[in-house]
Amino acid sequence: MVTLANLRQLYGDVVETATIVRSLLAPVASQLSGDPSDLHRRCVFGYCLGFFPEPDDVHADVAPFGAVEAVAVCALMHNAAIVFRDESSVAVALRRQAETSEGLFSPVLPLHNALPLRCMPPDLVKAYPGEPCVNAPSGAPGTSLFMASRRSRVYGPVVGADGHLWMDGDLFYNYDDDKSVRCQLPFRASQ
Repeated sequence: MVTLANLRQLYGDVVETATIVRSLLAPVASQLSGDPSDLHRRCVFGYCLGFFPEPDDVHADVAPFGAVEAVAVCALMHNAAIVFRDESSVAVALRRQAETSEGLFSPVLPLHNALPLRCMPPDLVKAYPGEPCVNAPSGAPGTSLFMASRRSRVYGPVVGADGHLWMDGDLFYNYDDDKSVRCQLPFRASQ
């Protein structure tokens, strides 16, 4: 089974970076301008950003390099995806990255290289500008609901590399303010 821990070993750094960036940008994907197939040309992947970076701090660091359209940060992983309004800002950000307070930046290759894998729950991603990402089935506040994918319902669980049974599906987190967040993930079936 592919996890974030073994993604680079199995598929290489290009697929790992594309998968992480796509997961980071999921909450703001509907707000981004331009053609989605060319999005990578305006993106920079930030890593080693220090302890618990905030989107506003990352935005302030990269704003001198060009107009920033969106910043998505996973503080737990110390990663960020920065989307500029134009492609020329990416070259400036990569060339002048030593001027930022923390972190390293690398270019993003086409996002179609990403695996259909969600690396992190959407509630771990903070975005600039921020909005809740997905509305989902409602439930009691503080609860979660797992809904197996159609493939898992039809064919049942599959045996993973670890020998356990796994099902694909969506996990919905329900919050107190009638908002829900959806996270696509594999789920270990009880045996």
